[in-house]
Amino acid sequence: MKHLFLSIFCYLLWSCANIIPPSGGPKDTQAPSIVYTHPNHLSNNFSGQEIEFVFDEKIIATNFNSSFFISPPIEKKVDHNTKANKLTINLNKQLKDNTTYYIYIGESISDLNEGNEIKDASLLFSTGSMLDTLYIEGYAKDIKTGLAIKECWLFLHPSENKEDNFKSASYIAKTNEKGFFYFPNLKKQLYRITALEDLDNNISYSLPDEKVGFLDSLNVSQKKSYTINLFSQNDSLNTFVEFELDSASQIGKLIVDSIPENYFLELYNENGIISKGEIGEKFEMDSLLIGEYKLRLINDLNFNGVWDTGDLKNKKQAEEILFYPKTIKIRSNWDLELKWETNL
Repeated sequence: MKHLFLSIFCYLLWSCANIIPPSGGPKDTQAPSIVYTHPNHLSNNFSGQEIEFVFDEKIIATNFNSSFFISPPIEKKVDHNTKANKLTINLNKQLKDNTTYYIYIGESISDLNEGNEIKDASLLFSTGSMLDTLYIEGYAKDIKTGLAIKECWLFLHPSENKEDNFKSASYIAKTNEKGFFYFPNLKKQLYRITALEDLDNNISYSLPDEKVGFLDSLNVSQKKSYTINLFSQNDSLNTFVEFELDSASQIGKLIVDSIPENYFLELYNENGIISKGEIGEKFEMDSLLIGEYKLRLINDLNFNGVWDTGDLKNKKQAEEILFYPKTIKIRSNWDLELKWETNL
């Protein structure tokens, strides 16, 4: 009997020590939502210097200074703080009268517990009785790769302003992670647009590896999406790759038809250029080692047989590059014939 009581006591003690806590439910994967702003989105006659964003849960601000911008830009540096579920931004400057402002906070806010980030959060309001809502939008891309450039600055100047002083731009924008930019608060007039990948964060074109781009005069638009290609003035394309064939090499053949006039084709891979065609002529390459390759067409404006970069100061665009949308796979003893539909 003594042993029985001891066994029951040990069992009860073990049961009490192994209490299983209740489940907390599924993990929160939702980013905070904006429930209130001051001023209200799309409102008029704002006259203060303090901006508020109120969210549906407690928040933290990370990388705020690199995400935030206000357009038209202001000279003063803004202050910000978060408390519970509120973000407060002090502009430290009286805004211009009768002007529509766009405030962008991007991905700078996340929830306190899980770190879920908001995406492309913004606010549009006017200090006057009317809201300017014409817009220009588009994408910034690297001319050499065709890939989107994120965190790239875009600047709008009235078309009559021929200078490219980025710091005096009438409106500014910044690309998101997909390279998308948006000017939502424009008056109806002609603008020039320039772009800068600002590596040293000084809003100046000051480093040889910084990329810039520009478009000619354009109208404010609510239909067309623009693409601006950025280049470095020191840019050049890959060098040629030499390879040797022997009796054990596995090879195939590539034929590309429909090369547009003034364009030549380049076949390349991660190591460099494999082969180059003649301007406007059908491309053929025998004895091509099996593997994966890429194709690009270059608009050779000066007919010098190479790709030429641009020049912002002299308003010279980099020569256009078109990229074949798929990877080319060369198989052993196989002829691959492509017809590239470029719509040129």
